[in-house]
Amino acid sequence: MSAVDYAAIQAGASEAIRDAGKPLTLRIQTGAAYDPDTQTNVPTYADHAVSGVIGNYKGRVTESGTLVQTDDKKILVSVGTAPEPTSGAQIIDGATVYVVQTVKALNPAGTPLLYELQGRR
Repeated sequence: MSAVDYAAIQAGASEAIRDAGKPLTLRIQTGAAYDPDTQTNVPTYADHAVSGVIGNYKGRVTESGTLVQTDDKKILVSVGTAPEPTSGAQIIDGATVYVVQTVKALNPAGTPLLYELQGRR
């Protein structure tokens, strides 16, 4: 039995999402910087370019034990140079910002192929 080439599958999945989807921005909080004027910590972010497909959920579903709300979106994001998305990260589509509620990685044998995100406005 020959070994499965997950790198080739990953490249194919990324290409399919890039072809069917559009450019999006993954924004991840990297820390906080102290603002002496307001005497508060202001979050700092890093933006990463990703390709993704934004769709709707069908019917009443739950994701990771959380009920999906009416306007939530299912966002498929290709694996690329960006870090793995996490809950609380943001997906930016033009002027629309989705906050990531849940992340499911499709990763057979520990090789991530794509991420399915539950995004909420």
